[in-house]
Amino acid sequence: AAIFRVLYFCRCAENGAILQRATSQHWRTTVTVSYLLVTLTYVTHVAACLWFIVARVELGYGTTTIDEPSEFFPDSSLLLGQKTSWLVCYIRAVYWAWVNLAGNGNVESVPTQPLEICATLLVHFCGASLYAIVTGHVVSILEELTQKENRVGNDLAELREFMDECELPSSEQERIMHGYIVQN
Repeated sequence: AAIFRVLYFCRCAENGAILQRATSQHWRTTVTVSYLLVTLTYVTHVAACLWFIVARVELGYGTTTIDEPSEFFPDSSLLLGQKTSWLVCYIRAVYWAWVNLAGNGNVESVPTQPLEICATLLVHFCGASLYAIVTGHVVSILEELTQKENRVGNDLAELREFMDECELPSSEQERIMHGYIVQN
């Protein structure tokens, strides 16, 4: 529930930053990148939890040992936390989630059962979608920055022309140009 509040806050801050043009580009970019990082962390956590859920469904909830290792859960001590702490188990699950979200696939963990295959495909789909969203946001940010840079460059050229027409001394022109650059 707390993660949803964080995501909701980030979305509200991002929308507020977009609506208020007085907000700097740096702030809007920071909010957007923060939102994407929180979303990536959340999706990774959910995918890691999915790995544990699939294990519990397939192995049975009360299972404490695995008689026959599965190719999807090759190390029962990592899965069931017998010889390791739950933190190590969670890190292993996050590793599985991250590798599958990235679309690389995990050679140590090969899905063989229908539920395993569905879970892995779902994680791959979420990963591909997440990368598309992140790439779109990064391209959008870079495009906005390029447009602003082009606009400032054009404005500087027009300002230089105007100051030359007014025959302003070069020291004054440099002071005005520097002020415009700093402001924009």
